[in-house]
Amino acid sequence: MPSSTSSSSARVLLGALAIFVVIAGALELSWRRLGYVPSILDNMERWSAERDRAGPGTIALVGSSRVLFNVSIPTLRRRYPGRPVAQLAIGGTFAAAVLRDLALDPDFDGAVIASMLALAFEPAYLDSQQRWVDYYHEEWNTERRLGRHIRTELASRLALMNPTLSTRRLGWERFEKGRWLPDRWLVFNRDRSVSADFSLHSVSKSSVRMLAKARYEKRQVSSPGAWLEATDAVERWIEQIQARGGRVAIVRFPTSGAHWEFDEKAYPRKRYWDRFAARTSALTLHFRDVSALASFRLPDASHVDFRRAPAFTGALLDALEARGFSPPPPRASRVP
Repeated sequence: MPSSTSSSSARVLLGALAIFVVIAGALELSWRRLGYVPSILDNMERWSAERDRAGPGTIALVGSSRVLFNVSIPTLRRRYPGRPVAQLAIGGTFAAAVLRDLALDPDFDGAVIASMLALAFEPAYLDSQQRWVDYYHEEWNTERRLGRHIRTELASRLALMNPTLSTRRLGWERFEKGRWLPDRWLVFNRDRSVSADFSLHSVSKSSVRMLAKARYEKRQVSSPGAWLEATDAVERWIEQIQARGGRVAIVRFPTSGAHWEFDEKAYPRKRYWDRFAARTSALTLHFRDVSALASFRLPDASHVDFRRAPAFTGALLDALEARGFSPPPPRASRVP
Protein backbone atom coordinates (compact mmCIF):
# COMPACT_ATOMS: atom_id res chain seq x y z
CA MET A 1 0.00 0.00 0.00
CA PRO A 2 1.25 3.50 -0.75
CA SER A 3 2.38 5.37 2.29
CA SER A 4 0.51 8.43 3.59
CA THR A 5 3.62 10.50 2.84
CA SER A 6 3.60 9.60 -0.84
CA SER A 7 -0.17 10.23 -1.07
CA SER A 8 0.31 13.65 0.51
CA SER A 9 3.10 14.48 -1.93
CA ALA A 10 0.90 13.48 -4.85
CA ARG A 11 -1.93 15.73 -3.58
CA VAL A 12 0.47 18.64 -3.22
CA LEU A 13 1.79 18.07 -6.73
CA LEU A 14 -1.70 17.87 -8.22
CA GLY A 15 -2.72 20.99 -6.31
CA ALA A 16 0.28 22.91 -7.60
CA LEU A 17 -0.47 21.74 -11.14
CA ALA A 18 -4.08 22.86 -10.84
CA ILE A 19 -3.00 26.30 -9.61
CA PHE A 20 -0.54 26.59 -12.49
CA VAL A 21 -3.22 25.68 -15.03
CA VAL A 22 -5.64 28.25 -13.58
CA ILE A 23 -3.02 31.02 -13.58
CA ALA A 24 -1.85 30.14 -17.08
CA GLY A 25 -5.44 30.08 -18.32
CA ALA A 26 -6.16 33.47 -16.79
CA LEU A 27 -3.02 34.95 -18.35
CA GLU A 28 -3.86 33.45 -21.74
CA LEU A 29 -7.37 34.89 -21.64
CA SER A 30 -6.09 38.29 -20.53
CA TRP A 31 -3.47 38.57 -23.27
CA ARG A 32 -5.95 37.40 -25.91
CA ARG A 33 -8.43 40.09 -24.85
CA LEU A 34 -5.68 42.68 -25.27
CA GLY A 35 -5.16 41.55 -28.85
CA TYR A 36 -2.07 39.36 -28.47
CA VAL A 37 -1.89 36.10 -30.40
CA PRO A 38 0.56 33.18 -30.51
CA SER A 39 3.93 34.15 -31.92
CA ILE A 40 7.01 31.93 -32.13
CA LEU A 41 10.54 32.88 -31.13
CA ASP A 42 12.60 32.81 -34.30
CA ASN A 43 16.22 31.86 -33.74
CA MET A 44 18.89 29.51 -35.12
CA GLU A 45 17.06 26.48 -33.76
CA ARG A 46 13.83 27.46 -35.49
CA TRP A 47 15.74 28.12 -38.72
CA SER A 48 17.50 24.75 -38.44
CA ALA A 49 14.18 22.96 -38.04
CA GLU A 50 13.09 24.60 -41.30
CA ARG A 51 16.41 23.74 -42.96
CA ASP A 52 15.62 20.07 -42.24
CA ARG A 53 12.72 20.43 -44.67
CA ALA A 54 14.92 21.46 -47.60
CA GLY A 55 15.28 18.13 -49.35
CA PRO A 56 14.25 16.64 -52.69
CA GLY A 57 11.65 18.71 -54.54
CA THR A 58 11.48 21.45 -51.90
CA ILE A 59 10.63 25.06 -52.69
CA ALA A 60 13.27 26.97 -50.73
CA LEU A 61 12.78 30.65 -49.96
CA VAL A 62 16.07 32.45 -49.46
CA GLY A 63 16.77 36.05 -48.54
CA SER A 64 16.10 38.46 -45.71
CA SER A 65 13.13 40.21 -44.11
CA ARG A 66 11.42 41.03 -47.42
CA VAL A 67 10.91 37.32 -47.99
CA LEU A 68 9.77 36.75 -44.39
CA PHE A 69 7.24 39.61 -44.50
CA ASN A 70 6.06 39.59 -48.11
CA VAL A 71 5.71 35.90 -49.04
CA SER A 72 2.58 34.09 -47.89
CA ILE A 73 3.44 30.42 -47.37
CA PRO A 74 -0.23 29.26 -47.51
CA THR A 75 -0.59 31.02 -50.88
CA LEU A 76 2.56 29.35 -52.16
CA ARG A 77 1.35 25.94 -51.00
CA ARG A 78 -2.02 26.40 -52.66
CA ARG A 79 -0.27 27.25 -55.93
CA TYR A 80 1.94 24.16 -55.71
CA PRO A 81 0.03 21.58 -53.65
CA GLY A 82 2.00 18.70 -52.25
CA ARG A 83 5.35 20.47 -52.54
CA PRO A 84 7.32 20.97 -49.32
CA VAL A 85 8.24 24.60 -48.63
CA ALA A 86 11.24 25.71 -46.55
CA GLN A 87 11.28 29.32 -45.36
CA LEU A 88 15.04 29.91 -45.04
CA ALA A 89 15.19 33.70 -45.14
CA ILE A 90 16.99 35.44 -42.28
CA GLY A 91 16.20 39.03 -41.37
CA GLY A 92 18.92 41.63 -41.52
CA THR A 93 21.30 39.48 -43.58
CA PHE A 94 22.18 38.65 -47.18
CA ALA A 95 21.33 35.35 -48.84
CA ALA A 96 24.52 34.03 -50.48
CA ALA A 97 25.64 31.61 -47.74
CA VAL A 98 22.31 29.77 -47.64
CA LEU A 99 22.26 29.53 -51.42
CA ARG A 100 25.76 28.03 -51.23
CA ASP A 101 24.62 25.56 -48.56
CA LEU A 102 21.79 24.33 -50.78
CA ALA A 103 24.20 24.01 -53.69
CA LEU A 104 26.49 21.80 -51.60
CA ASP A 105 23.58 19.59 -50.47
CA PRO A 106 23.33 16.62 -52.90
CA ASP A 107 19.77 15.92 -51.72
CA PHE A 108 18.46 19.33 -52.69
CA ASP A 109 17.10 19.46 -56.23
CA GLY A 110 14.11 21.73 -55.82
CA ALA A 111 13.36 25.36 -56.61
CA VAL A 112 15.05 28.34 -54.99
CA ILE A 113 13.41 31.75 -54.92
CA ALA A 114 16.13 34.07 -53.65
CA SER A 115 15.71 37.72 -52.79
CA MET A 116 19.00 39.48 -53.55
CA LEU A 117 19.87 43.08 -54.25
CA ALA A 118 23.19 44.24 -55.65
CA LEU A 119 24.66 44.81 -52.18
CA ALA A 120 24.17 41.10 -51.41
CA PHE A 121 26.76 40.14 -54.03
CA GLU A 122 29.54 42.17 -52.42
CA PRO A 123 32.39 39.85 -51.30
CA ALA A 124 32.08 41.24 -47.76
CA TYR A 125 28.53 39.88 -47.48
CA LEU A 126 28.80 36.46 -49.07
CA ASP A 127 29.14 34.93 -45.57
CA SER A 128 26.44 37.08 -43.96
CA GLN A 129 24.26 34.04 -43.12
CA GLN A 130 27.09 31.57 -42.58
CA ARG A 131 26.80 31.34 -38.79
CA TRP A 132 23.23 30.04 -39.19
CA VAL A 133 24.46 27.45 -41.67
CA ASP A 134 27.32 26.48 -39.33
CA TYR A 135 24.92 26.08 -36.42
CA TYR A 136 22.78 23.74 -38.47
CA HIS A 137 25.66 21.50 -39.52
CA GLU A 138 27.66 21.58 -36.29
CA GLU A 139 25.23 21.96 -33.36
CA TRP A 140 21.77 20.93 -34.52
CA ASN A 141 21.03 17.47 -33.12
CA THR A 142 18.20 15.16 -32.10
CA GLU A 143 17.88 16.61 -28.61
CA ARG A 144 17.55 20.15 -29.95
CA ARG A 145 15.11 18.97 -32.63
CA LEU A 146 12.83 17.46 -29.98
CA GLY A 147 13.04 20.48 -27.71
CA ARG A 148 12.35 22.88 -30.56
CA HIS A 149 9.40 20.78 -31.77
CA ILE A 150 7.79 20.86 -28.32
CA ARG A 151 8.33 24.61 -27.90
CA THR A 152 6.96 25.32 -31.37
CA GLU A 153 3.85 23.23 -30.71
CA LEU A 154 3.17 25.14 -27.50
CA ALA A 155 4.05 28.59 -28.81
CA SER A 156 1.83 28.17 -31.87
CA ARG A 157 -1.14 27.66 -29.57
CA LEU A 158 -0.52 29.91 -26.55
CA ALA A 159 -0.44 33.69 -26.68
CA LEU A 160 1.23 33.80 -23.27
CA MET A 161 4.36 32.30 -24.89
CA ASN A 162 4.59 35.23 -27.33
CA PRO A 163 8.25 36.40 -27.07
CA THR A 164 7.19 40.04 -26.74
CA LEU A 165 5.47 39.12 -23.46
CA SER A 166 8.66 37.91 -21.79
CA THR A 167 9.42 39.16 -18.28
CA ARG A 168 12.33 41.25 -19.54
CA ARG A 169 10.28 43.01 -22.17
CA LEU A 170 7.43 43.63 -19.75
CA GLY A 171 9.83 45.04 -17.16
CA TRP A 172 12.45 47.73 -17.24
CA GLU A 173 12.56 47.86 -21.03
CA ARG A 174 8.90 48.92 -21.03
CA PHE A 175 9.47 51.44 -18.24
CA GLU A 176 12.34 53.07 -20.11
CA LYS A 177 10.15 53.63 -23.15
CA GLY A 178 7.24 54.89 -21.08
CA ARG A 179 4.96 52.19 -22.43
CA TRP A 180 3.66 49.34 -20.35
CA LEU A 181 2.38 47.05 -23.07
CA PRO A 182 4.71 45.67 -25.76
CA ASP A 183 4.12 46.17 -29.47
CA ARG A 184 1.93 43.58 -31.14
CA TRP A 185 2.30 44.62 -34.76
CA LEU A 186 4.66 41.74 -35.60
CA VAL A 187 3.66 38.07 -35.39
CA PHE A 188 6.19 35.32 -36.08
CA ASN A 189 4.27 32.44 -37.58
CA ARG A 190 4.83 28.71 -37.31
CA ASP A 191 6.03 28.60 -40.94
CA ARG A 192 8.67 31.27 -40.13
CA SER A 193 6.87 33.96 -42.10
CA VAL A 194 6.25 37.27 -40.35
CA SER A 195 2.88 39.03 -40.31
CA ALA A 196 3.32 42.81 -40.06
CA ASP A 197 0.25 44.84 -39.13
CA PHE A 198 1.14 48.36 -40.21
CA SER A 199 -2.20 49.66 -38.93
CA LEU A 200 -0.60 49.29 -35.49
CA HIS A 201 2.80 50.66 -36.45
CA SER A 202 3.55 53.81 -38.41
CA VAL A 203 6.94 54.49 -39.99
CA SER A 204 8.03 58.03 -40.83
CA LYS A 205 9.88 58.93 -44.00
CA SER A 206 12.68 60.39 -41.90
CA SER A 207 13.26 57.12 -40.05
CA VAL A 208 13.26 55.23 -43.36
CA ARG A 209 15.83 57.64 -44.76
CA MET A 210 17.99 57.30 -41.65
CA LEU A 211 17.91 53.50 -41.89
CA ALA A 212 18.66 53.46 -45.63
CA LYS A 213 21.47 55.95 -45.23
CA ALA A 214 23.05 53.88 -42.45
CA ARG A 215 23.03 50.80 -44.69
CA TYR A 216 25.04 52.45 -47.44
CA GLU A 217 27.01 55.10 -45.60
CA LYS A 218 30.74 54.37 -45.29
CA ARG A 219 30.37 51.08 -47.21
CA GLN A 220 32.98 50.17 -49.78
CA VAL A 221 31.13 49.78 -53.07
CA SER A 222 32.96 47.59 -55.57
CA SER A 223 33.45 48.85 -59.09
CA PRO A 224 31.04 47.28 -61.62
CA GLY A 225 33.80 45.03 -62.97
CA ALA A 226 34.98 43.81 -59.56
CA TRP A 227 31.38 43.34 -58.44
CA LEU A 228 30.52 41.30 -61.51
CA GLU A 229 33.60 39.13 -60.95
CA ALA A 230 32.44 38.48 -57.38
CA THR A 231 29.14 37.12 -58.71
CA ASP A 232 31.05 34.26 -60.34
CA ALA A 233 30.98 32.37 -57.03
CA VAL A 234 27.20 32.76 -56.79
CA GLU A 235 26.86 31.60 -60.39
CA ARG A 236 28.74 28.38 -59.58
CA TRP A 237 26.27 27.60 -56.81
CA ILE A 238 23.35 28.29 -59.12
CA GLU A 239 24.81 25.93 -61.70
CA GLN A 240 25.32 23.18 -59.09
CA ILE A 241 21.66 23.30 -58.09
CA GLN A 242 20.40 23.39 -61.67
CA ALA A 243 22.73 20.56 -62.73
CA ARG A 244 20.78 18.32 -60.33
CA GLY A 245 17.50 19.30 -61.95
CA GLY A 246 16.73 22.17 -59.61
CA ARG A 247 15.83 25.70 -60.58
CA VAL A 248 16.93 29.07 -59.24
CA ALA A 249 15.25 32.46 -59.49
CA ILE A 250 17.07 35.57 -58.27
CA VAL A 251 14.53 38.29 -57.51
CA ARG A 252 15.02 41.96 -56.72
CA PHE A 253 12.16 42.46 -54.29
CA PRO A 254 10.37 45.83 -54.22
CA THR A 255 11.63 48.81 -52.27
CA SER A 256 10.59 52.43 -52.48
CA GLY A 257 11.48 55.83 -51.12
CA ALA A 258 14.91 56.20 -49.58
CA HIS A 259 15.63 52.47 -49.75
CA TRP A 260 15.39 52.49 -53.55
CA GLU A 261 17.06 55.91 -53.82
CA PHE A 262 20.20 54.93 -51.91
CA ASP A 263 20.48 51.52 -53.55
CA GLU A 264 20.15 52.91 -57.06
CA LYS A 265 22.68 55.64 -56.26
CA ALA A 266 25.27 53.14 -54.97
CA TYR A 267 24.50 50.38 -57.48
CA PRO A 268 22.91 51.81 -60.65
CA ARG A 269 20.83 49.04 -62.12
CA LYS A 270 22.27 49.27 -65.63
CA ARG A 271 25.85 48.96 -64.36
CA TYR A 272 25.25 46.20 -61.83
CA TRP A 273 22.02 44.17 -61.77
CA ASP A 274 21.46 44.19 -65.53
CA ARG A 275 24.99 42.96 -66.19
CA PHE A 276 24.52 40.04 -63.78
CA ALA A 277 21.10 39.22 -65.25
CA ALA A 278 22.60 39.09 -68.74
CA ARG A 279 25.11 36.38 -67.87
CA THR A 280 23.58 34.21 -65.12
CA SER A 281 21.96 30.84 -65.82
CA ALA A 282 19.31 31.61 -63.19
CA LEU A 283 16.07 33.29 -64.02
CA THR A 284 16.20 36.89 -62.83
CA LEU A 285 13.32 39.18 -62.01
CA HIS A 286 13.49 42.85 -61.12
CA PHE A 287 10.39 44.35 -59.52
CA ARG A 288 10.65 47.48 -61.67
CA ASP A 289 9.89 45.32 -64.72
CA VAL A 290 6.60 44.05 -63.27
CA SER A 291 3.93 46.68 -62.70
CA ALA A 292 1.97 44.34 -60.45
CA LEU A 293 4.94 44.15 -58.07
CA ALA A 294 6.09 47.76 -58.38
CA SER A 295 2.61 49.04 -57.50
CA PHE A 296 2.39 47.48 -54.04
CA ARG A 297 2.30 49.96 -51.18
CA LEU A 298 5.25 49.52 -48.83
CA PRO A 299 4.43 51.28 -45.54
CA ASP A 300 8.07 51.26 -44.45
CA ALA A 301 9.42 51.45 -48.03
CA SER A 302 10.45 47.79 -47.82
CA HIS A 303 7.66 45.46 -46.63
CA VAL A 304 3.96 44.89 -47.28
CA ASP A 305 1.22 44.75 -44.69
CA PHE A 306 0.27 41.17 -43.84
CA ARG A 307 -3.15 41.64 -45.45
CA ARG A 308 -1.43 42.21 -48.79
CA ALA A 309 1.06 39.35 -48.55
CA PRO A 310 -1.20 36.79 -50.32
CA ALA A 311 -1.76 39.20 -53.23
CA PHE A 312 1.94 40.00 -53.39
CA THR A 313 2.82 36.30 -53.43
CA GLY A 314 0.34 35.65 -56.22
CA ALA A 315 1.77 38.52 -58.28
CA LEU A 316 5.32 37.27 -57.69
CA LEU A 317 4.48 33.71 -58.75
CA ASP A 318 2.55 34.98 -61.78
CA ALA A 319 5.58 37.00 -62.87
CA LEU A 320 7.96 34.08 -62.37
CA GLU A 321 5.72 31.66 -64.24
CA ALA A 322 5.26 34.13 -67.12
CA ARG A 323 9.03 33.98 -67.51
CA GLY A 324 9.09 30.19 -67.53
CA PHE A 325 9.95 29.54 -63.90
CA SER A 326 8.17 26.90 -61.86
CA PRO A 327 9.29 24.26 -59.36
CA PRO A 328 10.54 21.05 -60.96
CA PRO A 329 8.25 18.04 -60.64
CA PRO A 330 8.73 15.79 -57.61
CA ARG A 331 11.67 13.44 -58.02
CA ALA A 332 9.49 10.30 -58.22
CA SER A 333 7.57 11.65 -61.20
CA ARG A 334 10.52 12.84 -63.26
CA VAL A 335 11.33 11.17 -66.54
CA PRO A 336 14.77 9.46 -66.31
